[in-house]
Formats: sequence, structure tokens, C-alpha cells
Amino acid sequence: MTTTSATEQAEHKGSRTSADEARRRMLAVGLNYVKSNGLSVGFDEFRLDDVISAAGVSRTTAYRLWDNKSSFVDDVLEEAAKFGSANLLISGDICSTLKLVDANRNLCATVEGRNRLLHLIVKVELENNYYATIDSAAWQSFLAISATLLGNVKPDMRVRLESCLCEGSAQFIDSMVDFYTELLRLLGFRLRAGRGSIRLFATLSSSIVEGLAVRHLSNPKITDSFYAVSAPACDEAEGWSPAAIGFLALFDYFVEPDPDFNFRRLIRGLDEYASGRT
Repeated sequence: MTTTSATEQAEHKGSRTSADEARRRMLAVGLNYVKSNGLSVGFDEFRLDDVISAAGVSRTTAYRLWDNKSSFVDDVLEEAAKFGSANLLISGDICSTLKLVDANRNLCATVEGRNRLLHLIVKVELENNYYATIDSAAWQSFLAISATLLGNVKPDMRVRLESCLCEGSAQFIDSMVDFYTELLRLLGFRLRAGRGSIRLFATLSSSIVEGLAVRHLSNPKITDSFYAVSAPACDEAEGWSPAAIGFLALFDYFVEPDPDFNFRRLIRGLDEYASGRT
């Protein structure tokens, strides 16, 4: 005798789940599995019937969409790549930067003061961003999917994953370009001639943070240590993270003071920002 599930009985009575909705629900369950368990555990214990039950769709509908577990896992991997790519942590937050600038506007009148302020921003923001990157589910998914490309991936699946990762990476760098362009303009700095584009600067700076985050997975003692560094932001040598030190090296190579910097315009902008917060 053939038995039907409660979900199938409900669908038979008229509350049928559309194929698009069933697909959305099942991929959401699969993506949550990846977020909770990661990709390193593999999919050996990943049962399609459990996904069907959790998604609240019928087996008939599910097996019309995916005739086997392997094809469903492929789509879950693509969803994980899309999630990671679309939600990569934004390394720069101009609002939090503005708060630091506004709190230290007395430093903005001179090149030395603005240099000191920028070093302070780097020390605070880069250290925060490094740990936020490590904890980011989107970055973890992006990293895990990237690592799968080192293995024996089916050619068509490789193309799908590479496309998602490439698009997400490009969008992430675009956002970094916007952030660093605004940061340099705000603090009266510009790129040195002949040293490369703002896009290269953004790519290298984000690579420092992400590279150290990857190294953290195998040797956190190195990446999470702080090193005594003398910098304009400090009256005395104090502990700086490797991410912040790496960014300072990039900054010194790529950036110089802008002789056309308008201090009064900066103050007006800070006043507008402060009034908007109240």
C-alpha cells in the first residue's frame, strides 16, 4: 500500500506548493546546513529526505526538481557561493570613520595631525575588521567554496562556482574603492603618481586582512599577536595588529598629502554630519 505524507495530502487538497517556492525552501534549508556545519564535514550525513521534511514540501515535488542528492548538493554549493559573494563583509564603514574624525577634528588642520588621525583610524578599524572577517558567515562560505575549487570539481559546476565567486569579489573590491576614495578625500590625501590605481590599493589592503584571516585558521598565535610599533597615532610604541601594520606599509607606498586639501570644507562636512546625528 502506498502512503503519502501530510505535506503531500495538503498539496492534494489544493494548497499545492509551487515548484519555485519548493525550490526556494529546500535551498534555504540546504544553505542553513552549510552555515551551521560548514563544508569541511562534507555531505555524507546530509539526507535529502530530511531537507524535504524541514522545507515542508512533498517528496514528489522535490524529486521532480532534483532526481538525486548529488544534483541538489550542487545547487546548494552554488547558493552558498552566492550567499558568500553577496554578503562579504564591508571592510570600511564611512560612518564609523566619520565618528573618529569628528571626535578628533582638532587634528585635521595640519598634515601631521591628519596623518596621526589616519593612523588612529587604521589601528581601530583594521583591527576590528580583522576579527569581524573571521567571524563572518559570508566570508567563511566564500572561503570554503573557493577551497573546493582546488579539488576534483565537475567542469560545469566549476564554471558556476567561479562565476559566483568572481562576481562577488569584484563587487566587494568596488565597495572598497568607494570607501578608500572617500576616506582619502576626507582626510586630505591622494594617490602618489605612478604607484598604481585606487583599485589596486583596495585589492591589496583587503587581501592583507583576508590573508591573515586564513592564516589565523592554522596559526592564530602569529596573526592574533600584537607588535610594538612606533607610529604617529601613538605617543609611545604600542601594540598593533599585523593587519594594521600591513595597511600602514601600503599607505606609505601609495598615498601622499593632497596640497589642495580644504580644511574648512572638512569642518563644514563634519558639522553637517554631527547635526544629522542629533
